[in-house]
Amino acid sequence: MFFGRRGFGEKSKSIQIGLVVAITNGQLHLGPWEHIFYYEFDGKRRKRILVKIIWGVVIENMNQQIIDQWLQPLYGQPCWGLNYGRQTNLSLNFGEPSLSIREPYCTESSSETVQQQASQRNVTVHGEWWLWLWCCYWQLTLSNEVLATGSSSNKKIEKAISLLSGQKLVAASVNQSSGFTQFQFDLGCELKCRRYGDDNQDELWNLYMPNRYVLSVHGDGTYQIDRPSE
Repeated sequence: MFFGRRGFGEKSKSIQIGLVVAITNGQLHLGPWEHIFYYEFDGKRRKRILVKIIWGVVIENMNQQIIDQWLQPLYGQPCWGLNYGRQTNLSLNFGEPSLSIREPYCTESSSETVQQQASQRNVTVHGEWWLWLWCCYWQLTLSNEVLATGSSSNKKIEKAISLLSGQKLVAASVNQSSGFTQFQFDLGCELKCRRYGDDNQDELWNLYMPNRYVLSVHGDGTYQIDRPSE
């Protein structure tokens, strides 16, 4: 038996004091037998309730309709500005180019490299759409001939992506259980990516959109759409 204010605290420990609930189309996404109950153990005292909204949605069953819905604006557009790095993997640009300018800034870092970077103006060119193959193993083929993979030499990769550059994206498909993705281009190139081993929670690729939304596909076939921060 609990007595006094201490009793209220002990009782609250026996149930959840926080709850995460999905919201779909403005409605609580609850199961047919699920309900939310609020228990008051401390009388009608003044209190504060914290509600935090985390934008984004994860859908368990990826399907072709979803992929076509989000990639439709890219179909028929040529890719350009392809870039590969051992740490950043492979990325492609689509749409009209635009400049992104980062002005010099002050830094408290003692690193000479960081200080030098901070003292310079950084100008980059990027497309309206940016496709970033991230935590995945990728393979680029042309007419079923393997041009390069993520483990090929830099020289071989540079030659391969030069052949892909300028080709128009015409189709894409994602496996519902593994996230294995195939991007098909109009002049015969096909870009495939799959997860590393059993790392099915990692993001295989991300698509950054003009409205600052980001579509992420995971190694278990689910996807997430992050909304822009206000």
